[in-house]
Amino acid sequence: MQFILDPRAITRRLLHRYPDLKEDNEAYAKLDNKKADDYVELFSRRVATAHYNERSQQIQTIRRVFFTEYDWTLAENALKDTKAITHIDAPMQTPPMCVSDMLKEDGLDKIDQLRAALLSEKFYTHKNLYHCFCSGIESGILRGLTECENVKRLEDLLSVGAETHIRAELWYTLSEYGFSHNIGKDHRVARLKTFKSIGQAVRDGRSKYGDEAWETRQADMDSESDNDEDGEDEDEDENDDGSGATGSGAKGTDIEPAGLW
Repeated sequence: MQFILDPRAITRRLLHRYPDLKEDNEAYAKLDNKKADDYVELFSRRVATAHYNERSQQIQTIRRVFFTEYDWTLAENALKDTKAITHIDAPMQTPPMCVSDMLKEDGLDKIDQLRAALLSEKFYTHKNLYHCFCSGIESGILRGLTECENVKRLEDLLSVGAETHIRAELWYTLSEYGFSHNIGKDHRVARLKTFKSIGQAVRDGRSKYGDEAWETRQADMDSESDNDEDGEDEDEDENDDGSGATGSGAKGTDIEPAGLW
């Protein structure tokens, strides 16, 4: 079955989120009866700019969700320090990227091993990586939502395409300190190949290992819940630790939601 995309429909969809991008209503209405090329030509530049800005914001949010100080962080020292410096400051030392302690329990001791896992269908077999990834999504930060009350399997949190996109961006971010995408043709082609490869790994991983990954996570969470109940302190305030943190495992990092899924 072949799907034919209507560029007018695509343009309208983005305009729906950005009504200020529209020309005056009269010109907008007249174009409904004109050919698609005319319609897209009128809005193409501003729609493209809005799209690139959205994507850039989303990528930055993904990086901060998984590479800043949360309990589910995947790696440390992966993002550039944005601290302002002056000419009298000593040169900044860049600490090496390192895998979080929790992921080392999965046997992912080095950044290269974590990157390989992000590319692989066996991503789902690394129980702590799977749990941390799900926890980052369940926090609600990416969508600008409240934190999920109950844990969920990854298939219920993200579509294949969304999981592929996030894993690809994490893989790229870990390729070098301060990584950023470029607009060259070679990079676009390589990026598409990477996306397709990870997409296949996601589909295969869900099919082969998805059920087992979910069952393992449920069992671990049930075990952790039992331990918490055994050692519960009734004098502690469970809702406010004074840190200003929000979400499960958050440490007060203020992140603007991407809200695009």
